[in-house]
Amino acid sequence: MTVQAIGASANVAGIPGGTTVQAPCLGQDQVTLDGADALLSALQQTPSVRADTVTQAQALSADAAYPPNEVFDGVSRLLGDNFKASQNTQIAG
Repeated sequence: MTVQAIGASANVAGIPGGTTVQAPCLGQDQVTLDGADALLSALQQTPSVRADTVTQAQALSADAAYPPNEVFDGVSRLLGDNFKASQNTQIAG
């Protein structure tokens, strides 16, 4: 198969027009999914529920001091800042 270059009929800077170019030989595309197989295998071996994490969550939920007051303070400060910012945007807009 041959491919004719775009504008090949024009003689530009001494290059003869009508030049043909041999199309590159292309092979078959190939994909290797070895990494995907390893990920799928790891996913299949992972339990849907991690017992250690459930035990830790149960212990934390039974602790009256969890989460610490600093967490509540930080969340309330962020909520207040975002509320003020949204109010200023509504007033300005």
